[in-house]
Amino acid sequence: FPNKDKLIEAVYRKVYLDRWNSDWDVLLKNRELPVRTRFETFYNAYTDTIFEPEWLRIYYFASLRDAQINRWYNHVVEELILKRLVRELRVEQGREDDAQVSLEELEPVWLMHGGIMQYGVRKYISGFKVLEDKSAVIALALDMLFSTKR
Repeated sequence: FPNKDKLIEAVYRKVYLDRWNSDWDVLLKNRELPVRTRFETFYNAYTDTIFEPEWLRIYYFASLRDAQINRWYNHVVEELILKRLVRELRVEQGREDDAQVSLEELEPVWLMHGGIMQYGVRKYISGFKVLEDKSAVIALALDMLFSTKR
């Protein structure tokens, strides 16, 4: 690589972007299914992809090193997953989905997403005793989020 920035970009592409499955976009947009079903199915597939010790370590190491790679990925997560979830919740509740997503709407969704991520860290990196049924944990996280939505 000609410089450090090009190396970081290559790692970002390989570790993060190349793992994004375009079928997830189709699933998340499929309004024939309830939003809860779509996101539960998505998170089960997404975590099958990212819950690997190497992926999780790179993610957290990049955060600690203040690497641009982490900011890039969090932007992708926010745009492709979290803001989409907020908008799809709006539609399911009969509200307009084209308004800008507010921080008040986004923060609970980040907390849910972060909780799922932390489960992966506790299970696959830290070796904490956790519920073995990942699907049940994802369902619990979504239960908490959906119980707070108005």
